[in-house]
Amino acid sequence: MRETAEVSRRPLGRRRVPVLLRQAGLLTAAGAVALYGGLMAAGKPPPSVHALPGLVPAAAGLAYGPVAGLAGGAGAAVITAAGLWGSYGWPWPAPVVVDWMVAGLFFVGLGVVGGTVAHLRYYRTVELLRLVRELRRARQQLEALYESGKLITSELDLERLITRLVRLVRNTFGYSHPAILLVDEERKDTLRLVGAAGYDAPIGMTIGFDQGITGFVARTGLAVRVDDVRRDPRYVPGIRECMSEVAVPIRIKGRVLGVLNVESPRLSAFTEEDEQVLQAIADQAAVAIQNARLLGLTAQMAITDGLTELYNHRHFSQQLEIAVERARRMGSPVSVVLLDIDDFKMFNDRFGHLVGDEVLRQIGRLIRQSVRRTDLAARYGGEEFVLLLPDTGTDDALRLARRIQQAVPRAESFVEALTRGGPGISLSAGVATFPDHAESARDLLRRADEACYQAKRSGKNQVVVWEAQASNPA
Repeated sequence: MRETAEVSRRPLGRRRVPVLLRQAGLLTAAGAVALYGGLMAAGKPPPSVHALPGLVPAAAGLAYGPVAGLAGGAGAAVITAAGLWGSYGWPWPAPVVVDWMVAGLFFVGLGVVGGTVAHLRYYRTVELLRLVRELRRARQQLEALYESGKLITSELDLERLITRLVRLVRNTFGYSHPAILLVDEERKDTLRLVGAAGYDAPIGMTIGFDQGITGFVARTGLAVRVDDVRRDPRYVPGIRECMSEVAVPIRIKGRVLGVLNVESPRLSAFTEEDEQVLQAIADQAAVAIQNARLLGLTAQMAITDGLTELYNHRHFSQQLEIAVERARRMGSPVSVVLLDIDDFKMFNDRFGHLVGDEVLRQIGRLIRQSVRRTDLAARYGGEEFVLLLPDTGTDDALRLARRIQQAVPRAESFVEALTRGGPGISLSAGVATFPDHAESARDLLRRADEACYQAKRSGKNQVVVWEAQASNPA
């Protein structure tokens, strides 16, 4: 479709009359001259024969235009003069001279008028064909946009949506180097590259609103088309040997969600029509991206504890089963750490649930900051937290648990501020590892719980690794 658009945008220029029409004009003129010459050679023909050369300017004008018609009229006058000379000798009688002059003017006028009429009709036909091509291309664009809209809005997974959108812009609309950058949800003044084709920049690359052409588009919400990026100081390289670029905002209800960017190694590769098409795609994409994000947010809320923003008990239980099965298959360890706030019920009873909720929030934040991206931290229930640590042995799990447990006193300022010098907060924790301490997900969690209970029995504010003898005292 992009190739069709490029062909149709080529300037019309000076179009030539079809070869068959020219050949017909030449044959007509040559035939008229030959017939006239033959009749003149046969003897004195009737006066009407001298009108035959008039076909020359008519044919020339119709075939080659007004200038050729004018030249053909002059030539026809000369041919007629030669014929009259053969018929009447020299000097001509006065009536013959007048007739010749009138005929010459008639021949010239016939050629000019014929050429003008022919060219007007031709260019009207050319313009009509151009309009037909424009309408056909517009219809194709509308059909493609309609199909793309259905394709985009039917996908509700954001990652798959971005992949589908990049493929659509490249394959359906023919833009070979598209990229999609979305506003980072945490750093609101930053764009993150989430999808691209033919780009040198890595996925995940970030660019500030104060950088590049895409940053300008995100900041202002205005589309930008640059014919030569070498002359634009805002340009940040996306593809090698880029010469031109067009970027349009992905926005919904006046809010910019990101930027759809296309680059080309050719100068002035994009027109206003390209900008309009890309903006139409971006507008459709904005709705789909918003829907996918809302769905993702809903799904995230379904597995997240609203108070601490950690995962909830249900999600942890599902992931624990998956992690243990994976560890069994791969022959790798997986550890569980269960953490419990010491004497939290008494703390709640003394200072109230609002203060208790703030303590839970702060402990949840501390845990989030302490675990790896591959780990899973959840609120297990009440004042209990649990960590799922894939590919982690007992020693590493123990170190993490102690680091969290020892970090709590250093983060107690929020408690002191809320309770005006009230008691400190401490954690007890239990550690268990598959396959060292358990052979199933259920047993692994139970062993971690037993170890945490042992930590509380042993004086609280400590971390205990599960041991069979400790959990089953004689």
